[in-house]
Amino acid sequence: LHPFTHAQTTVDLIANCKGVITSSLHAKIIADCYGTPSSILGGDGYAEFPFKYVDYLEGIGHSKIEFFPDVLSSLQKLSDPLEISKNITHDLIEAFPKELFCAP
Repeated sequence: LHPFTHAQTTVDLIANCKGVITSSLHAKIIADCYGTPSSILGGDGYAEFPFKYVDYLEGIGHSKIEFFPDVLSSLQKLSDPLEISKNITHDLIEAFPKELFCAP
């Protein structure tokens, strides 16, 4: 996908495809949200710094991250979408400062 593709078009394409090979954290998150298998392309300048991916994975209750050096190995290792931990979701909702955004 081109980086300037309309946001809704991008989401629709990711949500409806058989798998996503990506170097974009945003595409990985969308794939996980819509239950689309995905893998992270991460060799020779493809992916961004690993910290973002590690932060995302730990934030949803996972810890294993795997980068693939090329499209072929990524395609062979498409992983099931990651489930977002219900406990973490509950804790995030409870921690949100609703009083700052709700009218009195």
